[in-house]
Amino acid sequence: MELNEIAAVFSAGGLLTAIGGALVLARTRTNHAIMAQMFALMGFLLLCSSWAAHEFSMQKNFDWSPFPSAWGHHIPGLLLNRLALSMSCLVTFLNFIVNRYASRYLATDAAAKGFYIWSQATIGAVLLMTLSNNFIIFWLAWLGTSLGLHQLLTLYKEKTAARRTAALKFAISRIGDFMLLAAAFLIWQEYKSFHFPTILEQPPLARFPMPSASLWP
Repeated sequence: MELNEIAAVFSAGGLLTAIGGALVLARTRTNHAIMAQMFALMGFLLLCSSWAAHEFSMQKNFDWSPFPSAWGHHIPGLLLNRLALSMSCLVTFLNFIVNRYASRYLATDAAAKGFYIWSQATIGAVLLMTLSNNFIIFWLAWLGTSLGLHQLLTLYKEKTAARRTAALKFAISRIGDFMLLAAAFLIWQEYKSFHFPTILEQPPLARFPMPSASLWP
């Protein structure tokens, strides 16, 4: 197995840990704080391992460009490069820190279980958005992130301020969803593809054509 393939397996493992963690927490009655921290740490270690394997696989042409030539098509729908893996490590690290803090702050809170479930689900959607290699998966992950955040905002439904804030955020997010879909449509019209590498591998002038000379004074 090549290092790029190992990196792909670790990345998929980190993503599945986040999404699967939410499902496990939903079916568990006790120890939610400990389990949430365990899933967060496991995801962080898996994605850091993926980042390390990817770097070793690229050492012959090592550079700090966020879009190296090897795109890593080993798992359909996932884009493995330095930028995506670095962001994923950062996301899972922050997830672990948040869960560590919440384990004390929400120790006696009745809404703690809901927080851990939806927090883990939201992180899973963020990771999918970070690692996605096409606009369709990116949009679905964007939508999942938005819905997860909405659930977190409505943990305390008895509070009027929480409901008002969640309603405002929900309305604004739907506008963002529509705008993102419009952007996807325009990208398809231009490139006939939703695949990020296909778009980004176009020559710069093809991606961002300069205005005609006749338009300038």
